[in-house]
Amino acid sequence: MLIYFFQDYVGKMRDGNLGRLTMLKASAAKHFVERLIEDGYEVCAIGKFYVLTDPAEAQASDRLHDFLRAFGPRDHLTADIAAHLHRIGRYIPLETVD
Repeated sequence: MLIYFFQDYVGKMRDGNLGRLTMLKASAAKHFVERLIEDGYEVCAIGKFYVLTDPAEAQASDRLHDFLRAFGPRDHLTADIAAHLHRIGRYIPLETVD
């Protein structure tokens, strides 16, 4: 089973419209997560990252890859996607060792 791991990346804003960008990012992240869940794919947050399992069935895997290509780059959404997954209870808690 292949697991996609998306690194945390935050792009720099040049036009100063941070409020609008934040709202667009959160909306895009929510849409991305909801679409994956609706289509039956396993996605969850681990810390500030998220993982997505590649389905074993070839047709489902092809549909997932088509969706990911169509959605486009997501590196700048990683933190928002992980935050949305935390809010809806789809996360694996990280344990810390003292």
